[in-house]
Amino acid sequence: LFLPVADDYRSLSRKVLAAFEWTARSVAFKYLLKTDDDAFVCGARLISLLAPLPRLGLYLGALTANKTVVTSRASPSYERWSDPEYVRIFGSAVYAPYMQGAGYVLSADLVSLAARHPPGPQPLDRSVAQRWPSRPRCTTRPSCPSCRRLKTRSSGDSSRPA
Repeated sequence: LFLPVADDYRSLSRKVLAAFEWTARSVAFKYLLKTDDDAFVCGARLISLLAPLPRLGLYLGALTANKTVVTSRASPSYERWSDPEYVRIFGSAVYAPYMQGAGYVLSADLVSLAARHPPGPQPLDRSVAQRWPSRPRCTTRPSCPSCRRLKTRSSGDSSRPA
């Protein structure tokens, strides 16, 4: 999938939201898994995890709550993670709860909703959490123990377990 979006870190939110737009418009689906390209997904575990969960309003992943917005130039994280626009737009120095880490799952209705809202300035995971006016059901589940044992080789070959 080639999208008309810059391929750099600061454009990642726009890139993912453009992929959401394309998916919502072009594919019949129940859930969408957004994951990092270096993550291993245990498909069988994911399917069994999703089976009993609701088909609407689902936002599944590793929940981060009460994360303070980096606004101070004195912070060592300022250059990479500064987000003064978030405070200006949303009037809060604390991010809304969001999923972070190697990936998250959204139900089709939330993908469509996210695709209809313009991208914000904040980093990707926080950006997706701000797409809907009312908060979806945030769900955190433990990862698959057998999948957690799989580690990739340090050489970068992610096709074989270590």
